[in-house]
Amino acid sequence: MRRLAVLAGLILFAGFFYQMKDVGHVPMFSANLERLAEPETEGYCAGVAFWGGGSQQVKKEAAAECRGGRDTTGFDLVIVQRAFCEGIVDKGYAPGVSTCEGIVAANRYWPTYEGDITQSWSRKFPYPGDLIFQPSPNPDSRTGDRETDDREGNLRP
Repeated sequence: MRRLAVLAGLILFAGFFYQMKDVGHVPMFSANLERLAEPETEGYCAGVAFWGGGSQQVKKEAAAECRGGRDTTGFDLVIVQRAFCEGIVDKGYAPGVSTCEGIVAANRYWPTYEGDITQSWSRKFPYPGDLIFQPSPNPDSRTGDRETDDREGNLRP
């Protein structure tokens, strides 16, 4: 009986420390469970692979080849879309990075880890850009911007 009590105590002790252990970084996924690009390198390599075209397998291999030997640790969502566009421009997209960024942001695209883009979001997996590009409120208004001046709906001049 005493051995059983000691074993139960050890299990509880180990379980407590297991619960306190840091889980580390959990990568983000789209609603289709595609891993999203998070650091700059993954975004850039997704752009290179995306512009290269081909099947999903070809894009996956191109993205993996691009990431080889590069640092892909950490995550910085603010620069992923720009890095994605830089990869596309480096592969031959003529209109440039700023035009690409405008298209990507307007269509709510996000590069995936394997060199594609996704637009599939849900409440469980929100668009990462919503976390980054929050509209700034009007600091002069107590209740936010309005399209009309008064309760009758007269438009502002």
